[in-house]
Amino acid sequence: LKFFAYAWGYTTADPAPTQYDSVQKFKEWGFKVSPLMVRAKSIDELIAQYHHIEQSRSSLGYDIDGVVYKVDQLELQRRWGFVTGEPRWAVAHKFPAEQAMTTVEKIDIQVGRTGTLAPVARLA
Repeated sequence: LKFFAYAWGYTTADPAPTQYDSVQKFKEWGFKVSPLMVRAKSIDELIAQYHHIEQSRSSLGYDIDGVVYKVDQLELQRRWGFVTGEPRWAVAHKFPAEQAMTTVEKIDIQVGRTGTLAPVARLA
């Protein structure tokens, strides 16, 4: 199992006052952290990092479908909270779907357990 540490569960104290500094603590403690994580100071820096990651995504060695922007200050994260389970202090920026050409070689009809017929395309 391989993973990048970026968050923690319930603790009596935060590792650091910011998300970025907390992740750097994880690195000091021996956990692997994403080398692509940056602390951006402007919208332009966010967008530049998004494009950098989008361009290098095929050579990462693992799949990603976008980036997440987060408010860095943990106190602000707590204050802003969650709505319907989603953090108000983070937003996902997805990459466009990868596209490819293929050929439908054959269409089979399968019968489900209730007798429903379902077409299944066989792709090249």
